[in-house]
Amino acid sequence: MEPDLHLIIVAGGSSRRFGGGDKLLADLNGAPVFVHSLRRLTQAVTGKSVVVVPRGRIREFQEAAFPFVRDLKLLWCEGGSSRSASVKNGVAALGETPGIVAVHDAARPLANVNLLKRLYDAALATGAALPGKPVADTLWKSDGETLDATVAREGVFAVETPQLFDLELWK
Repeated sequence: MEPDLHLIIVAGGSSRRFGGGDKLLADLNGAPVFVHSLRRLTQAVTGKSVVVVPRGRIREFQEAAFPFVRDLKLLWCEGGSSRSASVKNGVAALGETPGIVAVHDAARPLANVNLLKRLYDAALATGAALPGKPVADTLWKSDGETLDATVAREGVFAVETPQLFDLELWK
């Protein structure tokens, strides 16, 4: 029997760079941005689903999500002062349950269930998996004031989410 797949949607950020309001509550095709990740990725979940939100805002996010995900059983928890602290809180909300967990950034609403399933299979084989794509942009190294040299792109990848790992590795 394969281990359960759990999901942690990290929506605990401050949206500082968004330019006003909370980007995760912004409307995207008729639903809040963070809801799209829930509706897409929970299709593959066989374990628990956790939504990590900013401190003091659980009720606000629950109310925003309810019309779109009322059939989903979700656990809610508050985020921390950093992304890693928010992930830690999300893992803690899972309790002592074994399995593979997928940590996904709620600001990436277009990740799909097929990607999650491929990453799950890879995590089963290796203990962890994440999506990445080769960097196509020109990269420069700087001393903080001037551009010194280009950086070779060979072997450099941009990493995205969901990022999966066996919960045994967390301990």
